[in-house]
Amino acid sequence: MKKLTTLLICSIFTLPVLAQETQLVNADASIFSEICIAAATSDAELKQKAMQYKFGEVELANFTCNGLSLEKFAKKFKQSAGENSTKVAVFAFDKKMENVETEICVAAATSNEAFAALQNTLSKPKQFYSDVNCNDVPLQLFAKKHGNKEFKL
Repeated sequence: MKKLTTLLICSIFTLPVLAQETQLVNADASIFSEICIAAATSDAELKQKAMQYKFGEVELANFTCNGLSLEKFAKKFKQSAGENSTKVAVFAFDKKMENVETEICVAAATSNEAFAALQNTLSKPKQFYSDVNCNDVPLQLFAKKHGNKEFKL
């Protein structure tokens, strides 16, 4: 009887810990982040959101979710479901514009490494990057706001 009681008490205290899941939060309130969160939820949810916002496979291939492709992001957070986790702020980018400024903004928000790699390929003077605005926000502020808290020009 003591073993059964001990087992019952232990299970009561461990169930809330095991039930806690990763909570993805739409940090930039964009439809792109909604797509990322839907992809991490289920394939059916992704399909529904893609239809709702009229995104095809080509558009979805251009998504970046917290610096990862949509596919890698979904795989990472589908696997972590059910693990003891905390909130994850989701930032998404759609590189549909296909211009150098968009690439700079996405790279800066993704990581310092991605930004440095892009700088090496572009060979632009430092002043060029200081003049870049992303959604009418200076590059440095944009990068920090959208996930790269350590970004510096």
